[in-house]
Amino acid sequence: MKKLLLIVLPLLLMVGCEGEEKVLVEDCAGVPGGDNICGCTNSEATNYNNFATYDDGSCCVELWGECYPIDTTILSFYNISVSGPLPPEIGNFTNLETLAISNNQLSGEIPPEIGNLTNLEKLILYGNQLSGEIPPEIGNLTNLLWVDLSDNQFTGSIPQTIGNLTNLTRLDLHNNQLSGQIPSEISNLTNLSELQFHNNQLSGQIPSWIDNLTSLTHITFAYNQFSGQIPESICNLNLNFNNMLIASHNLLCPPYPQCPSLDWWGVQDTTNCY
Repeated sequence: MKKLLLIVLPLLLMVGCEGEEKVLVEDCAGVPGGDNICGCTNSEATNYNNFATYDDGSCCVELWGECYPIDTTILSFYNISVSGPLPPEIGNFTNLETLAISNNQLSGEIPPEIGNLTNLEKLILYGNQLSGEIPPEIGNLTNLLWVDLSDNQFTGSIPQTIGNLTNLTRLDLHNNQLSGQIPSEISNLTNLSELQFHNNQLSGQIPSWIDNLTSLTHITFAYNQFSGQIPESICNLNLNFNNMLIASHNLLCPPYPQCPSLDWWGVQDTTNCY
């Protein structure tokens, strides 16, 4: 005897004008008698389906062999040997609030598509092998609160567009190969509490507008090529001088500011001061 396999489908019973019943099967979108094709309808997703008429919530973007939901708000990878470049597809995660890929093996440049992440609040990429210039598109990310690009191999100057990040509270660029002067646009960042420039190749003078950053408690200029005199205005800041030497190992000339809580500015090369 043959056995019948009964498959139960969602049904909607309709009564016709002569009393007969019509059975309409729901499609994948739950529409009785519908003909929707379900799939990813977001063209920015890796698994975009050009034929899909109903989005089934499966949209994802592939990074390093894994596909992550395109609407995710946090991508965090710490010390798990992520390697290779930061792909331009990172810019497709437009809901992202935290991008934290630290102590890994990322290399190459930060792609300009990073500027698409306008909801981003934390950009933490320290401890990699990233190189090239910091892209000016970072200035699009006006919701940023925390930027840490330290311990990489970035070169070139600090982009002026960083002055757009007026909500920023922490900016850490230490242990890179950045050069040139501190852009004056940083004076706009009045919410900064932490500013770290040490161990780069920055030059020029420590800016006199430094006391505009009235929220600063930590700042470091050490191990660069800053010259001229340290502005007296630095004494107006409520700095924590116990964290490390603020300006040691530069080319800074005396006389040095006599701040109430600091009377030693570390080792300086004063060869060209006289």
